[in-house]
Amino acid sequence: MKSKRFLTAAAASLILLSGCGDPAAAVNTYSLTTQPLSRASEQNGRIVSEHGIVPVRTALTELPVAEVLCRAGQRVNEGDILFRLDGTALQEQISKLNQDADSAKQQSDLKYQYAAAQLAQAKESMAKQVQALQRREQELQNAASQLRRMYQETDARCENARLTVNRLAETLNAMQPDAENYTETEKEYSEAAEQYGSLCEIADSLALQIAQTEAELHDAEQDTESTRLDLEKEISEQEYELKTMQNDAAGSDAQTLEKLRQQSNSLTVTAPCAGIVSECIGTAGQLCDGLLAKIMPDDAFSVQLYVPDQAVLALKTGQKASFRTDASAEAYACTISDISAVRDTEGFAVRLQPQQQDGLLIGMQAYVTLILEEKEACAVPNAAVCYTDDGTVCVYTAEQQADGREIAVRHEVKTGIVDQDYTEIISDELQQGAQIILEPSDVYDGAAVTRNETESQHDQNT
Repeated sequence: MKSKRFLTAAAASLILLSGCGDPAAAVNTYSLTTQPLSRASEQNGRIVSEHGIVPVRTALTELPVAEVLCRAGQRVNEGDILFRLDGTALQEQISKLNQDADSAKQQSDLKYQYAAAQLAQAKESMAKQVQALQRREQELQNAASQLRRMYQETDARCENARLTVNRLAETLNAMQPDAENYTETEKEYSEAAEQYGSLCEIADSLALQIAQTEAELHDAEQDTESTRLDLEKEISEQEYELKTMQNDAAGSDAQTLEKLRQQSNSLTVTAPCAGIVSECIGTAGQLCDGLLAKIMPDDAFSVQLYVPDQAVLALKTGQKASFRTDASAEAYACTISDISAVRDTEGFAVRLQPQQQDGLLIGMQAYVTLILEEKEACAVPNAAVCYTDDGTVCVYTAEQQADGREIAVRHEVKTGIVDQDYTEIISDELQQGAQIILEPSDVYDGAAVTRNETESQHDQNT
């Protein structure tokens, strides 16, 4: 049992006033050490099937139930016949489908032949269009190549003309105007400069034509690619449609027969798994709506419970827990297998996986102990902790003085985990091995004490 010892300021003063000259109080002590501590939460749950509810369904919702071979609470095995459906209307449909099978196949064959002819025409048209676009590309490539050759030749002539102009300009600069050949050289320079200017204009014109031709070529390449992709997509769609028609034409009879076989097999509804029939919905003579029964598998159990908000954040899958039932006082060890991330009206759903199944039945009440926190920490027996009215928590230690006397020393502390037997102590002053006074209600800070050697030694050994 957890216990708290409260010590008021007035009581402490009274002890101080009346304690002068009193003989040393005999006390029991506990050697401070680490203890395995745990913080737990008690919750109520229920034993359920590990697999949940398994529905028993049929796809033939338009047929009446002819015979019911199960009842609520009955245990069934996988494959047991639970219901039989009336197949009279189904047999009429089967006969009609058989009569229509040949007609459907003929129509499918005609559609296939027409689609195949369209696909062949589309492929031929695509080939022609792509060839025309590729020819246009080749023409533009040839034109661009020719223009680049002309540009290179003109550029080379321009370079030669530029060198000639520069040479003549240097010659003129070095000559005097009255020199014998100055007029002839000046004329030669003017003719060379005029030729150089004409060549530059031709080169610029060729560069512009090259840029325009390359732009046209780029546009033509894009047009070719875009047209090719559009045509390929259209042909791909036609091929898919043709393949579908081909499969329908080739396998219409087989598909119809397989469908009829499946429907005929569905007239008998069997148990999809072993377990207990928790609910029998289908009744003889009534049209079924798909769901005929519910089965709760009983080959594996789990514990389902709902935990409050303040506890769910301390839980994680794989964490240890335990539970007991009204049928037995035995504690079942288990681990958390699933924690819902969404809260419903009852809390957060948690599922536990027991380590053993013996003695458990679906629907039993489970009294669950969830371990929220476990750790090793310095702790003292609950009886050693004092709580004052102002919220201060303290413990007393028996400490030996220089003159050999032992006195009680008060230490304010903080507490952590508190379980049924021990309280975690958080203090910078207390170290392991400190002699903690048990039942400190009769001592005060500085009071002379005598340790009960037998009790103290027992605690140390423990």
